[in-house]
Amino acid sequence: MMAAAESLSWSDLPPELLGLVLRRLPSLADRVRVRAVCHPWRTNARLQSLPPPLPWLTLPDGTFLSIPDAEIIRMAVPDDARCYGSIDNWLFLMQRYGGCSLMNPFSKATLDLPKLATVWREDWFNQDPRRNPLFYKVVVPSPLDTSPESLVAVLILDDGNGSRVCICQPPVATDMSRGGSMEPCRYLHDVIFFNGKLYGIAFCDKLLMFEIGYDLGNKPKISSTECIINSMDAYLRDLPHSLSREKVYMIREYVVECCDRLLRVIRFIHNDYPPSRSLFFKHHRTVGFAVFEADLSTNPGQWRRCSTESSLPAMALQARLQALPPLNPCLILFDGSFLSIPGGEIIRMPEQYDGCCYGFINNWLFVVRSDGGCSLVNPFSKATVDLPKAMGMELFNKYSTRNPCRYKLVVSSPLDSSPDSPVAVLFLNDGGYTTIGVCQPPIAFDFSRGNFLDRFQRLIDVTFFDGKFYGLDFGQNLISFEISYGLGSKPKISSIENVINSMDNIADLPKPLSEKERMVTKYLVECCGRLLMVIRWLEIPRRLLAARNYFEHVRTTSFEIFEADLSTNPNQWRRVKNLGGQALFVGRRCSKSFPAGEGNGIQEDCIYYFMSDYLWPDHPEDPLGDSGVYNIANGMIIPLLSQTATVLVICVAGGV
Repeated sequence: MMAAAESLSWSDLPPELLGLVLRRLPSLADRVRVRAVCHPWRTNARLQSLPPPLPWLTLPDGTFLSIPDAEIIRMAVPDDARCYGSIDNWLFLMQRYGGCSLMNPFSKATLDLPKLATVWREDWFNQDPRRNPLFYKVVVPSPLDTSPESLVAVLILDDGNGSRVCICQPPVATDMSRGGSMEPCRYLHDVIFFNGKLYGIAFCDKLLMFEIGYDLGNKPKISSTECIINSMDAYLRDLPHSLSREKVYMIREYVVECCDRLLRVIRFIHNDYPPSRSLFFKHHRTVGFAVFEADLSTNPGQWRRCSTESSLPAMALQARLQALPPLNPCLILFDGSFLSIPGGEIIRMPEQYDGCCYGFINNWLFVVRSDGGCSLVNPFSKATVDLPKAMGMELFNKYSTRNPCRYKLVVSSPLDSSPDSPVAVLFLNDGGYTTIGVCQPPIAFDFSRGNFLDRFQRLIDVTFFDGKFYGLDFGQNLISFEISYGLGSKPKISSIENVINSMDNIADLPKPLSEKERMVTKYLVECCGRLLMVIRWLEIPRRLLAARNYFEHVRTTSFEIFEADLSTNPNQWRRVKNLGGQALFVGRRCSKSFPAGEGNGIQEDCIYYFMSDYLWPDHPEDPLGDSGVYNIANGMIIPLLSQTATVLVICVAGGV
């Protein structure tokens, strides 16, 4: 009996226990990993009756976001193709030459589609060269895994808010919706197959049904379009109770099948900030939803509000406006790999770039090539934004023989969603003097001008906050840089204003020990709508100041945090005692705030800091020497990682 028990292995796990494990894994990626453990698990997993896994979200760069674990997943697609959407397990791919197809990334099965952009252009209404297809949604009446010859319908939206529905019997386009320029089918929001019929929601609360017939050659075609629901009662147009009638909202509409009911979902979006060319989408926030059911049992049909959570089936879950937390940050290592926090895992990117990384903006690396060319590269999507060559490094030589030794790049909007966002750069040379530049990539920079001793020549950090560009100098003065646009829409620094003059109102700053020399460095960080100045105090024994490697003996002793109060006259710094459940990651090339929680391992009201801020060219024996986690509440410092990495840390990267 004992010998038999000892011979059992994990591959002998009973199928019923394996089923219990799989039921507790809502992520498709996790289920795939379980099946890949061994052949018995793969076989037994197929015998389990499991609830469907949670869906993946398709991101703008073609990757996928797994829910609820927030894992980024990249699926292999042909080199000349990009993913623009999906149907169930099938990816909708478009090639550079315009070819379209559906591909199952698991079985590698492929279904060719017509060149949809070409088909769309053949319609006389779309021959205006100023109009172009912008969005495609593909729907089918039957799952492609079991019905690979299924009819395919595609909703094509253009940049003029027009729409068309294309019917395909792959790989041939058999028909496209027709009608006058003011017909409802010209302005569809969404389409879906429901009970074998194709429906679409259009402007003015209309629900359309597309009748699909077959011609003599047995090719499907749209034989007629019928308006099933023509309008919605006025009282149903009332805003959700949580929304204000004093505000203006954008809406997006979706049509969803849920437990044999056809639902119309209205999403309300608000922007608290005035629209501008580069910031228009940055401040969009979803603030509410309204859900309506199509009652097709009446004549005419009508919309009925799903007024309470109990009116939706359990599988619809409970609607909650819950934003996904940002992914944990990584440290960029000198060999091009990444060190994850807090796990300490080394992550290596598959592609090397012709140049060196000198900084970053969130997920974008700032790469300077051997020929002096500069660019921002997203190592995940491979997207590239070209910057002016050498970024004006010669300006330093106009004032001194000093050379730039550090760059910090900041943008007013995320590059992933706003690739044409203005870029501002702080250049700091080895004499402590700075220059600021702004550019609209790839147009050349406009640089800050003035006397060599002007205040902005001694900046220590910069950031964008609420759409404005701020700088912090060595004297704790907060400076605002006004950016305007000249001829050709080129950004330029038009004026400079002192917003906060000093910290004269702050007392009781830490005092250094007599036998040690005090050093200080400062950062600007945006945290939950507040602009913070973080002061980092460092000490070194005076007897070691003359040592060549003295920086290896520098140690951080404490931090101070101050908020910029811009509501008073004059403005002033106010001391901050806690971060409201957030954590700060501070570094010369990037400083960010992150929500803390048990799920991500980030400790609340703590500051994560790194040695890289005062690193000299020599590689230290301990690359994470003066790195750690500072607790604001008790002033304690703990190590950043339990084990020291064997490569040199240079900066903090935004979540990957």
